Amino acid sequence: MTSKPISIPAVLLMAASGWVVPPAQALDDQTPLPPPTFGEVDVDSNGFISTGESVAVPGLLEEMSRLDQDKDGKINISEYAAFQPPLANASGS
Repeated sequence: MTSKPISIPAVLLMAASGWVVPPAQALDDQTPLPPPTFGEVDVDSNGFISTGESVAVPGLLEEMSRLDQDKDGKINISEYAAFQPPLANASGS
């Protein structure tokens, strides 16, 4: 069974509608939430996470410039490996 890639307009629509990758349940307020896998975030399966795709992961858009080591405007799998998600209570809950 093959899957169809999601187009960029679909990614932007998902972001605009508030769609996010559901976070894992944290053990307590000081436990970092594990980030979704690279493949879960790279919804168009092009091998990169764009700024449009990054909005689905809390904290990733804010970290894009730090993570983007080659400054190409997108995150590859090696760069994504350095992403540390925010603490569970960082969202103000």
